[in-house]
Amino acid sequence: MGIMLRIYTSKNSAQAKSYFAKELSRGDYYFGKDDVPGIWGGKAAQMLGLSGHTEQSVFNNLVDNIHPETGDTMTARHRINRRAGFDISFNTPKSFSILAEYSGDERLLEAFRDAVHSTMEELETEVYTRVRKEGSNEIRRTGNLVYSAFEHYTSRAVKGHVPDMNCHMHCFVPNLTFDEVEQQWKAAELINIRRDAPYYEARFHSHLSNRLTELGIDIESDGKYWKIAGISKETVDKFSNRTKEIEEYIAANNIQDDKAKDQVGAQLRTAKVEGLSKHHLRDIWWNRLDDQEKETLDRLSAFKPDDTDAQTQQKQIQERMINADKYLDYALRLHLERQSVLPLSRLKESALREGFGDITAHDIDRAIAQRKDLIILPLKDRVMVSTLDVLHEEEAITQFVVNGYATQQKYHDNYVIPKLVDHSRNTDIELSDEQKKVIQSLLASRHRVDGIQGKAGTGKTTLLAGLIKGIEASGNEAVILAPSADAAYNTLRQDGETYQNSAMQQAQTLARFIVNEREHEKHQDKTIIVDEAGLLSVGDMHKLFSIAENYNNRIVLVGDSGQHNSVNRGDAFRILQQEAGLETYQLEQIRRQQGVFKQAVDYVSKGNLEKGFNQLDELNAIHEETDSETRYKALSNKYVEHLKHDKTVLAVAPTHAEGAQVTQAIRDALHAEKLLSKKEQKATRFHNLQLTEAERGNIDSYHIGQMVRFQQNAKGGIVRGAQYTVADITDDDVIISDGGGEAFALDLSLAPRFNLYEQRDIHLSPGEKIRITEGGTSKDGGRLNNGSIQTVKNVKKNGDIELLNGRTLDASQGNFNYGYVTTSHASQGKTVDHVLIAQNTEYDGAASQEQFYVSVSRGKQSVEIFTDDKTLLSEQIKSSHARVSVIELTKNQPDGSTRWQKQIEDVQVMTHYANSGLFNDRSWSAYKHASNEIAQDRGPIKHNHKGLER
Repeated sequence: MGIMLRIYTSKNSAQAKSYFAKELSRGDYYFGKDDVPGIWGGKAAQMLGLSGHTEQSVFNNLVDNIHPETGDTMTARHRINRRAGFDISFNTPKSFSILAEYSGDERLLEAFRDAVHSTMEELETEVYTRVRKEGSNEIRRTGNLVYSAFEHYTSRAVKGHVPDMNCHMHCFVPNLTFDEVEQQWKAAELINIRRDAPYYEARFHSHLSNRLTELGIDIESDGKYWKIAGISKETVDKFSNRTKEIEEYIAANNIQDDKAKDQVGAQLRTAKVEGLSKHHLRDIWWNRLDDQEKETLDRLSAFKPDDTDAQTQQKQIQERMINADKYLDYALRLHLERQSVLPLSRLKESALREGFGDITAHDIDRAIAQRKDLIILPLKDRVMVSTLDVLHEEEAITQFVVNGYATQQKYHDNYVIPKLVDHSRNTDIELSDEQKKVIQSLLASRHRVDGIQGKAGTGKTTLLAGLIKGIEASGNEAVILAPSADAAYNTLRQDGETYQNSAMQQAQTLARFIVNEREHEKHQDKTIIVDEAGLLSVGDMHKLFSIAENYNNRIVLVGDSGQHNSVNRGDAFRILQQEAGLETYQLEQIRRQQGVFKQAVDYVSKGNLEKGFNQLDELNAIHEETDSETRYKALSNKYVEHLKHDKTVLAVAPTHAEGAQVTQAIRDALHAEKLLSKKEQKATRFHNLQLTEAERGNIDSYHIGQMVRFQQNAKGGIVRGAQYTVADITDDDVIISDGGGEAFALDLSLAPRFNLYEQRDIHLSPGEKIRITEGGTSKDGGRLNNGSIQTVKNVKKNGDIELLNGRTLDASQGNFNYGYVTTSHASQGKTVDHVLIAQNTEYDGAASQEQFYVSVSRGKQSVEIFTDDKTLLSEQIKSSHARVSVIELTKNQPDGSTRWQKQIEDVQVMTHYANSGLFNDRSWSAYKHASNEIAQDRGPIKHNHKGLER
């Protein structure tokens, strides 16, 4: 807490003027009389002739939309209670504030001011305004603003304490910018600045930490931020009463959402303390320190820059460039594991955070400009980045599909599709005409790769059973794969039992198949069917196609590109349909739901979110309640009601944070109805931190007490399933222990082979439902499938958990959680009688058309949605989480050219303009001219079933 860059909106001029008088210009939280004047900054301030100290009368005029010289209204549009402006606050690490106060060295404050103003200068380039002339409805870059900067040196007081030191600056930005195109003052639009606030925060901290390094002060990493080396956590804690107050409030109120956490500081705001002199306050502060702490601060206060000659300076510049390239590599690995294309600002942010104290934003810009492997191109109003390697991987899977068109023999002509037998009910099942048509079309296909695009609830699994029989009737065999263990072992294998289908009964995960070469040989020449193919990443699809190429496999991809995509990089199934023209047979007829409910799901599945939402609302399926506790209680009561009627029910929450709150409400309801024993026993579970491979390879990700578990065998005799505790962290190594006395340094290059976990307490009652979160074996050797739901019988004294089915979970494994609520992503592929969705609009980043589609389509009989704001939710679900591919990025450029084979010249041209900071009218013109020259001999790509034609 306390070192983030925050942007708050001042809702009206009265609020802004009061904020100036009572907060911004007050000498500080400890001064009672003296004022600290603001300082004008920004290009728009120069246009208005504003410089030097800020006077309240001028400030008042600006937030009132009045020109400070002429007295005229500044903007053409002026409405009562217009937004007055924005408060952008820059905060420093507590260790910086301590040293700045203790040393009294003005160079530290100069470095702080310089970091703020240089960041504001870059931030200013992203100011826009709205364009409404002649029916337009867009935004245009203006690149100017006016701001007044106010320095403060303490935090607000906590009850019973004097204020602590806290060096920070508020830059208040009146809601004004000058539009040079229309030659008039207009309201400022900071949407891009808000969006990229994490980058500006990192840029500020990079600048400040680098300046300190130049002064001779050692910097070290502190999570996402940095701290001054040598100042202990114990010293910092002595001056962090405000942070403690906020953190205690967050913990006590179980606040999970980042936005809600940000608001806590304002909720706990107290009046400023007056009457304390700075001298008196410092006496109080330094009396908290022991002699050793004072000695440390005395030593750190004697910092001085190294005297370096020109040759040494040149060497330092070279070292900085080497470091910048190293941190850039890390940022690329960090992000490209889970997305093919990312904003350039996000890449730069991660590189800067990794290099605090070592590099500046300018170093990263130079490193980017020198890279030959980057693809940097605009997408709408944002500059995006990827690499040639990622593009080539997408091209490879696309080309495999294209090369396989019309290269195979038909499976079976004129195949007569028999009825299926449901052995669980001993009844015959007649496939629908639509299902039969898809099977017959696929059996007549001559393509190496085929697709089945089936909407949720259209009977894809039943179709699979029929398709496999047809493939077997042709003399071929099928092997069935799924992206998740839940789908493979808990769904496909169970359905295989129902239909007595041996291929489905032997379904396995794609991950297991990929790494097992014996499986490749065993299934040579067979047809590989992948269920839930929409969850495949580009990387996994590439590995699958490589195996198919080597072992002569045909492939059938079965999924729905409208549902959730993979966690890892690339929406492979959608890319193949859109970019390779993958022959895809459609299942449209929904069979899971009935009546008006079915119609609502059908609307949602086809992307008509508004009609689907309204239809559900007419069914009284959407419940609006602003109070979270009341809302979750209503959901939990419904949950219990369905259980009492022996119905299957699934509770879905888009985020883990909301899921935790819903889980507690459901458990409370089960306790109240005596469906769950009130007797609770504490157990331990291990929470997978879900870090990327790059993060697991970074020593800064580790903390003492975490658990490392290997998913694969590794060098040094480490076997799959081995787990170790993080015992110590040195400057260079993570020391892990096996609990038996043996400790050694963890080889971070093995990061692809292990995961990192955090130990957490969990309270369990007899009868508790828990979900297995990682596949493995029970203590008695029984298989535990990931995603399976188990019932707790008892927690033993040693922490082992006895299950109702006779199995026992080893206390040291901890691979489980409560089993009442799931995310929409984890719910994909599940079918229940009733589904209950908890969707708080505060978690707006989790809402999307894919999330809503998956969630509402799980229930056969009903769905009910519990939200705090129906109107806002109906808008949030219209956004899409579909991720742009590099192929899509490179072909959808303003000059209209298609960049199928990306050339280095394109990268260099766009890198130059990206690093210029803006895509203004002149740079767009220059870019178009340069890229047209490069692409003049290229034409658009056309898709057909014979290959790619230019």
